[in-house]
Amino acid sequence: MSSNLKDLSEYLGLSISTVSRALNGKGRISEVTRQRVMDAANKLSYVPNNMARSLKLSSSSIVGVILPDITNVFYPRMLQAIDRELSYHGYNMIFCNTDEDITREQMYYDLLKVKNVMGIIISQACQNDIYERENELGNVVFVDNIPRVTKNSYSFVGIDNHKAGYELTEKLISYGHKNIVAISGIVEETTAIDRLKGFRDCMQDHELPCGDEDVYYGEYNSESVSKLVGRILSRPTLPTAIYVPNNMQACGTILALERAGLYVPEDISVVCFDAIDFTGLVRPSLTCILQPVEKMARTAVEHIIRNAESKTKCQITNYILNYEFYEGGSLKKRSQEK
Repeated sequence: MSSNLKDLSEYLGLSISTVSRALNGKGRISEVTRQRVMDAANKLSYVPNNMARSLKLSSSSIVGVILPDITNVFYPRMLQAIDRELSYHGYNMIFCNTDEDITREQMYYDLLKVKNVMGIIISQACQNDIYERENELGNVVFVDNIPRVTKNSYSFVGIDNHKAGYELTEKLISYGHKNIVAISGIVEETTAIDRLKGFRDCMQDHELPCGDEDVYYGEYNSESVSKLVGRILSRPTLPTAIYVPNNMQACGTILALERAGLYVPEDISVVCFDAIDFTGLVRPSLTCILQPVEKMARTAVEHIIRNAESKTKCQITNYILNYEFYEGGSLKKRSQEK
C-alpha cells in the first residue's frame, strides 16, 4: 500500500515541510535527514502522483496571497519574498491582485476559502466588512494594512506606522523645516491613516501649523499627483518640505516639482515611505522610512505554517517589526529658518 506526505511526516516525526523539502531536494536540509526521509519513502512505498498532488495542493500545500497593487514596487518585493520563503519550506502559492478593488478582494478571499487553502496572507485594498462576516478568520494573517474589524481578532505583521510617521516628521523638523505640507492617498487604508496621524501629531506637539488645508488627498497615479502639486505651488507661501506617506506619490511629486522648475531638495525637500528605486531613474534618491519587507514576508509565512501544522486552534498574534530610516538626497537642512 502506498503512503502520502502526511504518512511520512508522522512516521518520521518530522514536519510536512521538512519531509517535502527533503524529497524535492529543496532548502537547507542535512544529508543525514535527507537520506533518512528517502529511506522511509522507500520503506513505506511513497509514490508521488502528479494528479493526486495537484488535487491535494488546494488544501495542504498552497497558501493564498492577496495584494492590492503590483505596480507599487513594495508589493512585488513582498510577493517575491513570500514565494521564496514558501518554496524554502516546500509549499506553493496562489497570487491574487485586487487592483485596490473591494469587490475583487472579496471574490478572491471567498474563492481561497472555498478552495480550503492552507492559509491566506492579505494586504487589504481598503477598509471593508469582508472579515466581519466570518465567525472565525482561521489561518489568515494581514500584512502592511491592519483590518478595521471589531468582531474578530486577527493576526498582523507590519510596523508601527503612527510612530514611523511621527519620527519621519520629527526628522524634517530637526532639519529646520516648519512650513510642511502632506500629500496622502486612500484614506481608508490603515497605513495612510496612521502615517498621516503620526504627521499631524508631531506637527501639533511642536506647535506647528497643520490644518486640513495643509493635507492634500489624491490618487496614486501621476496625473492626480501633478494636480496636487499644482495646488501646493499655488499657496501664498511655498512649503519648504512635503511629507508623502506613499512611495509612488513621492516619485510623482519629485517629477511634478521638476516640471514646475523647482528642484529637490534645493527648493523643497520630500520624504516618504519605502522608496526603493531599482531603476536608478529617480533623482535624487528619496529620504524615507523602510519597512523590513523580507522579515515581514518570512514572519507571515512562518505564522501560516506554524498554525497549519499545529493540532490546536489557530493562534492570533501581532508582530510589530522594527523599521529603518534611510537618508537619501531629497532632504536638506534649513537651519537658517526661523
